[in-house]
Amino acid sequence: MAVEPADRGTQSVVEVVEVKDVPKNFREAILESIRSSLGSGPLCGYPLVNLKVRVTDYSYEPEFADEVCYKVAASQALRVALSQAEPVMMEPYMHVEVHVPPESSGTIVSDVSGRRGRVLGLDVRGHMQIVSAEMPLSELFGYETDIRSLSQGRASSSMQFSHFEAVPKAVQDRILGIVG
Repeated sequence: MAVEPADRGTQSVVEVVEVKDVPKNFREAILESIRSSLGSGPLCGYPLVNLKVRVTDYSYEPEFADEVCYKVAASQALRVALSQAEPVMMEPYMHVEVHVPPESSGTIVSDVSGRRGRVLGLDVRGHMQIVSAEMPLSELFGYETDIRSLSQGRASSSMQFSHFEAVPKAVQDRILGIVG
C-alpha cells in the first residue's frame, strides 16, 4: 500500500489493483474498508482529504480467506502507512472581500496579515476600496465586528469558502497538545 498527497481540492482517491486468482469480492472488501477508514484520520479523528491510496498487491489463500479478514488487514495497513506519512491538519480558507473607506484600507490590510491571511488585491468601487483576501476560517470569528471597529463603523465584508490549506506546524502542535 502506498499513500501520497492528491491534488489540492480533490476528494481522496482509492485504487486497488485486480490480482489474478483473487475473487472480486475481496478486492471490493479492501476498497470498502479503506474508503470507510478515510472518514477518521490519525490526527484528532478528522476526515482525510487530498489523499491518494494505492493498494498494489495482496494475496489469496482459500482456506484462510474471508471478507472480514481483508477489511481488517486493509484498515491496519492504512493505519501503518499513515503513521509513516507524517499527515498534517488542514483548515478551511475563505475568500473574503472587505468594503472599506480608502482611509481605513491600510488598517484592514494589516489586520488581514495579523490573521494569517493573504491580500489578493485592492480594487475601487465607487467611493469604497475593496480588499480581496484569503484567510483561515478559524481567524474570522467576530471579524465583522472587528472591521467595523477598525473603520469607525463603515466597513463591511462578505466571505465564501475557497479551499483547504495545511495548518502551520506551530498551530497544529498547539491543537494536538504537543509542547515544544
